[in-house]
Amino acid sequence: MVALTGPAIRRPLLLPAAGAVLLPQLACAGEILTVTRFALEEDGAMLEWAILALAQDGVVALLALEPLSWRGATQDGRGGARMTTRLSATSDRTRVQWLRDVAIRQTPTLWRRESWIDYLAWTPPQGLIDAPVRAPLPGTHQHMVAIWRRRAAALVPPPRAP
Repeated sequence: MVALTGPAIRRPLLLPAAGAVLLPQLACAGEILTVTRFALEEDGAMLEWAILALAQDGVVALLALEPLSWRGATQDGRGGARMTTRLSATSDRTRVQWLRDVAIRQTPTLWRRESWIDYLAWTPPQGLIDAPVRAPLPGTHQHMVAIWRRRAAALVPPPRAP
């Protein structure tokens, strides 16, 4: 395990050392964001997360912690389910978009799908903040992921004053 710590991090985040992968950098609002992917196994499910960070003047500031993918059994224990995410900056480079796709096996040949886009907007001085297009509908996987996102956002400290 590796502990992600620093002046901008409220409490250390423990990451699996072997599972962390540095992804291509992302340009947003004139800043270059570093993206790191790591995986955790929890209750028989495999979860991948992305950390978005900004390095300025030798200090790494944690900006966002977002779910990337998920693989596991359905709630009734049958078949499998998965969520995948494609990450990119919007064309105007002011937001980071997360294109989500969830597939839940209904029968050996039939999958139920759910797709949506989550946004993080660059808002100085707050940094990246959630910018939903609409509220997720209760009972959907989008709602479940929204709960994960809120819990993860609570781990991200507010930005330091300049």
